[in-house]
Amino acid sequence: MLAVGVLLVGLGAIGGRAIGSPSPTSSAGRDTAPKVVVRDSSAIDQQRLAALEQQVLRLRADGIRQPLPAVEANQQSARQAAEEDEAAAPKPVDKEEAARLAEVARLKFLDGLAYKVDTEARDPAWRNQTEPVIAQLLPERLGTGVKVDKISCASSVCRARVSHPGSTHLPSEKLTAFLDKRGPLSSLELQLDTREDGVTTLYFLRPQEAQQEL
Repeated sequence: MLAVGVLLVGLGAIGGRAIGSPSPTSSAGRDTAPKVVVRDSSAIDQQRLAALEQQVLRLRADGIRQPLPAVEANQQSARQAAEEDEAAAPKPVDKEEAARLAEVARLKFLDGLAYKVDTEARDPAWRNQTEPVIAQLLPERLGTGVKVDKISCASSVCRARVSHPGSTHLPSEKLTAFLDKRGPLSSLELQLDTREDGVTTLYFLRPQEAQQEL
């Protein structure tokens, strides 16, 4: 506010300035001083006064616009908190992207089952008990037009490859007939891999309790 005070003092000085003084005269009453043309300075003073007033207004406005340190700190903290809340907020779920990720996870799981069948140590007792049942029930329940190509059991999972050349996917009514009457296979979890046209790979997963006893 020092600059404002200095300017106000300047304004007072301009307002109180004398415009002129009387010319000296001789004792005889005649004007003996040389003729001097004195210009009216009121217009110049008015311009200076207006310029100083504008400068005072600008200085006051600048002082108002400058936030106090505490206020500025609070505003910065509020902005930071808002940014953190926005970053922590859950992003909108894209249904198509969620479905794509779920399918990727499912295919990865099926690939893991195939790897288990190919690499796990065999459980001869479970294999000899389960493979014949799968070989008998699948043709019976799935009916004509479907052929069981190969059955292989490891220690925790069995794989059966079924071909159906007359249709891209295993007909739903045939699959339902098998699921409704699985008999001894009811205790096994069933997973289907339908990525190959005309072929369905069935995985029979052994219960966890039985695997832990191995």
